[in-house]
Amino acid sequence: MLAAIFTIRTTDADRFVRGILLKSMVLISAIGLITIFIMVDPNSPMRQSINAGIFAMLACLPIVFALAHYGKIHTGSLLLAIPLLLVIFFAVPRTEVLEKPSTMLLLIPTLIVGITIHSRAAAIFAASTVVLAVALMSSGYVPSVRGTNLAVVYLVATLLFIWLLIYTLERGRDEARKQSAAAQQRQALLAEREQELQHNNDDMQLKNAELERALALVQQLEMPIIPIGHSAVIVPLVGHIDMPRAEKIQANILGSVYQQRANHVIIDLTGATEIAPEVSDQLLKIIHTIALLGAHVMLTGISSTMAMALVEKDIRLDGIWTSGNLADAIHYVIEHSAP
Repeated sequence: MLAAIFTIRTTDADRFVRGILLKSMVLISAIGLITIFIMVDPNSPMRQSINAGIFAMLACLPIVFALAHYGKIHTGSLLLAIPLLLVIFFAVPRTEVLEKPSTMLLLIPTLIVGITIHSRAAAIFAASTVVLAVALMSSGYVPSVRGTNLAVVYLVATLLFIWLLIYTLERGRDEARKQSAAAQQRQALLAEREQELQHNNDDMQLKNAELERALALVQQLEMPIIPIGHSAVIVPLVGHIDMPRAEKIQANILGSVYQQRANHVIIDLTGATEIAPEVSDQLLKIIHTIALLGAHVMLTGISSTMAMALVEKDIRLDGIWTSGNLADAIHYVIEHSAP
């Protein structure tokens, strides 16, 4: 039941809070009006005017409550504050409008508008209250006595204090909202950057994996071991051969010779563009190591430049089968492998 009464049909959080406040003010106003109606002496001369004001306000309250329920906060607030201000000025006896507690009642409409609408609306409503009070005094409707001017000054000062209080609360609320929005924006930006970094990291890992596969493929292609039958392998060397490549070549050749039990190993240098000077000795060591495994090493594709470099370094290839082209070596292997 209570939840249904204080339901506000809106998705805006600020409007929801203001709607709850307006509904609460409606209920408080209804209780106050009923209390005044009960407490006023039925034989009092001002009973008739007070009754008219109370009935007018009680007729407005259900409409204000319905407007608040459907999120029409500004309209409902004005519909509550304006009749209340008029009732205070015209239903209360003229001699008591600017006397306590009637003067205190004049603060309530401004407070209602300031809480449920905005501080600017409160300022306009407070100014209207003062202007209406001065106008009624000037017209003679409200008797001007010695304490009346002081009551107007008190009314102005109190309304100004109420406006400053509402304005300060709104400034604090607005600043808190700005800080909250900035924090949410920073959090969203951090989440977006984190997602972007994660995406970049995934892309980098994918590229690294592709690069590793490409490097492995390049290593396989630049140092292939091609079997010929069951007893011979061809090792074509392509490109520039330095010490790191020479060491990989040695490991690949020795592993292949051991696994395949090869009797002949043809090392083809036709595609080798350049052999580093320090690699010549390493190549000779590879040949001798293969021989220790029981395989016959054959060198093919030695260019004139390579031959001169080997001679200048005094590297002798005695006992090693050499040929200018790969076809002779393959023909030789086929002949000597036939049963």
